[in-house]
Amino acid sequence: MALGIGVRSTLIQIALVLAYPIGLCLDARYVRQVSDTWKPGKWYYLGLSVLVVVTFGIFSLILSPYYLYKRNKHL
Repeated sequence: MALGIGVRSTLIQIALVLAYPIGLCLDARYVRQVSDTWKPGKWYYLGLSVLVVVTFGIFSLILSPYYLYKRNKHL
């Protein structure tokens, strides 16, 4: 019983970790289509979001606020 909960929890964590780079890339694509003043690079933010995954989310404390600031400024 406890093993099943651990496996399920691990799968949920993996899904959440993978959702960050996918969500960031999809949002960057949306911003490129809508904004005339800022075109975030797809590969640039994909690379940074993979860095977030590799550093176990610590780098997201820098990347996420910066991206949201730029997004809010240009949309």
